[in-house]
Amino acid sequence: LGCVLLAERGRNKVLKILLPLLSIIGSLAYWYWLAPTGFFDSTRPTVTFLVIAIILHLFVAVAPYINEPNQHIGFWRYNELLYGSFLVSLAYSGALILGLSLALYAIKALFNADLGESAFIRLWFIVFGVFHTWFFLSGVPSDFDELNEEAPFSRSMELFTQYILIPLTTLYMLILYAYSVKIIFIWSLPKGWVSTLILGYAVLGILAILLVAPLRGNRNSGWVGMFSWFFFRASLPLVVLLFVAILTRVKQYGITESRYFLLCLAGWLAFIFIYFIASRQKSIRIIPISLALMGIVSLIGPWGVYSVSDRSQFNRLAALLEKNRIWKPGDKVKNANVPVTNVDREEISNLIQYFGYRENIKYLQPIFAKDLGKINDDCLQNINGRNYERVYAEFQELTDILCGEDQTKKMLDSVAGNGYSVTFKANFEQVLDIKGFSKMVKVDMASPSDIQAVYIGDADTIKYNVVEKDDAVYFHLEHGSNTIENIDLATVIKKCKEKLEQQPNEFSFEVSQKDMVVDDAGPIKAKLIIRSIKMTHNAAVQKSKAVAEIEGWILLR
Repeated sequence: LGCVLLAERGRNKVLKILLPLLSIIGSLAYWYWLAPTGFFDSTRPTVTFLVIAIILHLFVAVAPYINEPNQHIGFWRYNELLYGSFLVSLAYSGALILGLSLALYAIKALFNADLGESAFIRLWFIVFGVFHTWFFLSGVPSDFDELNEEAPFSRSMELFTQYILIPLTTLYMLILYAYSVKIIFIWSLPKGWVSTLILGYAVLGILAILLVAPLRGNRNSGWVGMFSWFFFRASLPLVVLLFVAILTRVKQYGITESRYFLLCLAGWLAFIFIYFIASRQKSIRIIPISLALMGIVSLIGPWGVYSVSDRSQFNRLAALLEKNRIWKPGDKVKNANVPVTNVDREEISNLIQYFGYRENIKYLQPIFAKDLGKINDDCLQNINGRNYERVYAEFQELTDILCGEDQTKKMLDSVAGNGYSVTFKANFEQVLDIKGFSKMVKVDMASPSDIQAVYIGDADTIKYNVVEKDDAVYFHLEHGSNTIENIDLATVIKKCKEKLEQQPNEFSFEVSQKDMVVDDAGPIKAKLIIRSIKMTHNAAVQKSKAVAEIEGWILLR
């Protein structure tokens, strides 16, 4: 869209064809090679995607006026129509999706039609992917010369800005100034969330100024110029507070992607405020252009977000290892066995996870004698496959190399299952044998001790939960009002404990299917087939009271 708008305003006929064509080829190339395979599964491809999306939206906002720097009114009215079209299309699409979803539900309920979940998913894609997009594009202006002519300013927008946005901005400013006085008075470092408040305040103020930009030279709207003059000057001390808040966290925890972009935004705000104070022209085009350029610069070169974040976190890890005399520059750690405090060990583990979850564990190769290439590939494969327990086991192995297995075991024992759990998954065949049974009930228990009820027929209910008695664990079943059965999980837990004793530092195991099936001869005569069972790490080794989650099926005769 941006390239089409840019080409349409140009006079070169070749570029009018070439620019849109190149943009399509570039988009497909990015989508094929660089786009995240699963949204939010991989941190860095997702961050890159979001930054590029913001850059391209900003590009669309300025594309028709890149070669027309003096059409200030046209630029403002173009963006007003653009965002107005988006809001209207969003409202129409919302009404359409609501009406059609209710229609589908009515067909499903009245005619007992098996539409499936995919019908609703397709509906969302059609409405928001096709209708919303086309409706929005129909509102994109085509006569740009007409846009540059003076037009009456919306009275409702003027009132909204004057009586809602500006008072809110002033309120936030007073709160932040009061907090600044408190910091100076008690001489304490600012809290982390103050940066969010300052950014919210800045967005509100800049939005207010953008909305009423055409009124800046209007004699009857002198409050616009007065607010602009006051806002930019009063905001500079708050930008200083923003820098202090961010740099305080950077000093404690180093630079990550989020803190990098916070620093960039703080620098951008300082630039924008100084520009509007010092410049006579005060063109609002500088806001989207400078923000887009900052986004581009943040993704490339040694000053880019990933290069800076990696160096910062590597230096933090190196400092921790040097402090504990585990490693020094030029060395390669093969198998250290140096006493490390739980606090430092946890910090070392967190830093390894930082690189691992970003699929960049090989960045730590200067520290390890072990080749990290295979571990890096395994992390990539397991993260994409959502096998996070296996990924964590890889990180644990690297932590053991730096801190020693004994240190790891002591730390795990000290937390006694708080956040450290082990999953045992049955190695299932393609087909389940259900001969002799008439009903199958799905079991999915995130809180095993809570009673769960399943309705399996007319007035036919089965209830189940996990019950602990003395040193035994039972799968408790109630069928009807009086029939009760307790399926002893001792054999399942025993097999799981044997697996864990063989490999005490693993976090995910495969267990044979026959070891995860319990056929009970009680009054209900039920069979419990466990697909996966999760137990706390320490409890699974030492005692049977360990069940944290169960997933599988109950078969009823």
